[in-house]
Amino acid sequence: MNVIVIGAGILGSVISYYLSIRGANVTLIEKNEPGDGASQVSFAWINSRDKHPSEYHELNRKSVDMWSGLNNRLGNKIGLKTGGEIRWTITDSGAVNLNKSVHLLQSTGYPVFLIDKSELQSLEPNLISEPLTAASYSPNEMTVEPVRVIQECINLAGKSSNFELITGTEVKGFVLEKNSHIKSLITSSGEMECDYIISAVGADTTDLLSDYEVNIPRLYSPGATFFTEPVDNIFTTVSAMHSPRDRKDVLMNIRQLLDGTVQIHMGTDKFPSTSDLKYSDENVVELATQYIPSLRGTKIVEKKQALRPMPIDGQSVIGFSEKLDNLYIIMTHSGVTLAPLIGEIASIEILEGARVDFLSNFRPGRFI
Repeated sequence: MNVIVIGAGILGSVISYYLSIRGANVTLIEKNEPGDGASQVSFAWINSRDKHPSEYHELNRKSVDMWSGLNNRLGNKIGLKTGGEIRWTITDSGAVNLNKSVHLLQSTGYPVFLIDKSELQSLEPNLISEPLTAASYSPNEMTVEPVRVIQECINLAGKSSNFELITGTEVKGFVLEKNSHIKSLITSSGEMECDYIISAVGADTTDLLSDYEVNIPRLYSPGATFFTEPVDNIFTTVSAMHSPRDRKDVLMNIRQLLDGTVQIHMGTDKFPSTSDLKYSDENVVELATQYIPSLRGTKIVEKKQALRPMPIDGQSVIGFSEKLDNLYIIMTHSGVTLAPLIGEIASIEILEGARVDFLSNFRPGRFI
């Protein structure tokens, strides 16, 4: 079976890895270089927190539980950091909202706990969290480094003769048979025949498929992130910190990579700042030192920006097109969290012909 995967972000790379180890002939096509899109901007926080409705929460939760297995498969080389996530509030109304959120998550069995000031300081003694009206800790949440995941998936898939990576090649469209089956891809390097096509092109999904009456509408959701020079460990326990969501100014998400680089993610996914990069390097570091004083004087060495793949209803798109019978479509937010699950499921549905029941609410056909 010959499968072409379009897009070498984290989803396309993980799917290609799963398909190749199960014997499919896989060609992974990327218009730039692997990981050049939204994957390099992602905060890469592996979680199922505040994800609604319940079906979407459970989808993410299943995948959270699969990350340790994928980490083992990839040789523990992907920068997976355990230790959980911490956050707190600074107002009474913020505390009420955090308490409600935690209790709702706990009712589903999700491991998240309200903690007091002393418990927070025990977890992270160097973190400034004043004032504090409430705090929570999610011990099972993790972070990972998407670029490392992509590299390892491609490296391991590339050890077999049934995998090929083609970069610098853009997919322009499809050649159809009987208007419902893709015979070949039209690329900037010529036509390529295949049995199945997986579209994992993120925010480009809508434009790529619109000429074929495949409707996958998306929201405009820009993301930006800053990377510092490597520094000593900034956290004692956790893998990620979220600044108070009840602040009236800038919201920040902070994590640290294996090499000591600190990643500072501005804004939120629901309300992204379209001007995240307006902040000077000094502004970003100064804002971060409100919480982590040891970052004072640290230099920003890189800024990255990309469009996040956000379906218009906020829910994942996973599965075969109802218009083109050999086209498998993936567009989703939380792509890092969902990568192991989607990789596993896509390989099962394509290679085995199965249909996974719990994906019924996430199929592309809902937009017809």
